Amino acid sequence: LLHGAMGAGAYQIDSISELTDTYTPEELQAWVNYVKNETANRYAAFENLGYTDENNKLISFVSWTTQDNLANIECLYTVAPYRRQKIGEFLLQEAEANLKDKTVRIRSTLNARSFYEKSGYTFTAYDISRAGFRIALLEKKV
Repeated sequence: LLHGAMGAGAYQIDSISELTDTYTPEELQAWVNYVKNETANRYAAFENLGYTDENNKLISFVSWTTQDNLANIECLYTVAPYRRQKIGEFLLQEAEANLKDKTVRIRSTLNARSFYEKSGYTFTAYDISRAGFRIALLEKKV
């Protein structure tokens, strides 16, 4: 388990390209362009936890921000070959352990909504992301 910013932005772009069953090619390209135009050190401003494989390669990470009694999970991602091994669930629980007594909000891709609901998050609404595609808003008091 790693703490701190770890250059996770490249993983976010990789994850976007895998969402072809949920979003149109135009939406995916707009999202990639949005991420590429953000600052290179986007995750440096967040709290981060990462999980590495036996070769110390980053395979999963979670990032969040806090303000008063609110927290926002900004990103949770696991590299494809390591999914469904409960690594993302573990990292989400670790992040929540750092967010006691806060309401945690998540702006989720549509395909990840059920993952968060299984983790106790409640769907609150649909919204449009900063990159222009439909997302689900969820929250949970931890």
